[in-house]
Amino acid sequence: MPWVRSGECCRCGQCCRGGIDGLPEQSDGACPYLKAEQDGERLCAIHDTTDTYWSRGCNTWPSVPHHIKDYDRCTYKFEWVM
Repeated sequence: MPWVRSGECCRCGQCCRGGIDGLPEQSDGACPYLKAEQDGERLCAIHDTTDTYWSRGCNTWPSVPHHIKDYDRCTYKFEWVM
């Protein structure tokens, strides 16, 4: 893949939409690990679990800049390499 991602997940939860294989999504289509905070914000909680899904998908998503183009809080950066 010519895109190389750098950075760490900031737990903003903006790219956490759609169900995870084998887990039901929330009523609004969000990942079940996107947990509500007291201020109404929702943050990723998979980092606080031992769920094996972490090694199967979240660690590689997003994989291209297009995945986060509309997410202003995401801190991942991408570089095109050949």
